[in-house]
Amino acid sequence: MSDNSGSTACTNFSYGEVEDYTINIVASKTELPALAEDKSEGSQLSNEIHSYFTLYPNPATDVLNITLLNNQIANVTIYNILGVKVIDVILNDTNSEINISELSSGSYIVIMNDGQKEFTTKFIKR
Repeated sequence: MSDNSGSTACTNFSYGEVEDYTINIVASKTELPALAEDKSEGSQLSNEIHSYFTLYPNPATDVLNITLLNNQIANVTIYNILGVKVIDVILNDTNSEINISELSSGSYIVIMNDGQKEFTTKFIKR
């Protein structure tokens, strides 16, 4: 303290007094899934995602096409960038269309789950 006043975080002292602060960093229990946009050659995650499904066009306007490459049933959940679920559908056809015309423009996260594996990617709605 300087001149019997209250302590402040940014005070300069001519006689070398130092104030210490403690910060506790706590691990979060919520982990965001890795987004599937690593398209570098040799990327095992990217190759596995592209062998499971394709999602197009990206950016999209009214319809998002999803092609399942393993002919399995998949649950598709779409979240807005704030984490709010906006679409939840079950795809049981190899080629499926999801109507996104009611969504606002912006970035969205798509999570696909076939009961065994879960993949996450993103798309942009124009």
